[in-house]
Amino acid sequence: MNVIDSSMWLEYFAGTENGDHIADVIENTDELIVPTITIYEVFKKLKLPMADSIIYATNIKYNCVLWTQDKHFSGLQSVNYLEKTRDNQ
Repeated sequence: MNVIDSSMWLEYFAGTENGDHIADVIENTDELIVPTITIYEVFKKLKLPMADSIIYATNIKYNCVLWTQDKHFSGLQSVNYLEKTRDNQ
């Protein structure tokens, strides 16, 4: 089993040499444990608030699609972001 620190996740997402070095470990999800606090630290770098970081991490973990009007989710993988309309502001 492996646990990857948030600093290495950020390297992986950035596609750096260190990220490439650890890619096989990260992508072997059957042997990977990801603590909730690590998820929070990674998504904090993306400027997501703590609760939304957990929501987004759950979305990714279970291969879901997140439907939201929260602008900070816009552009993220597996997210359907709908802008607020005049009716729901």
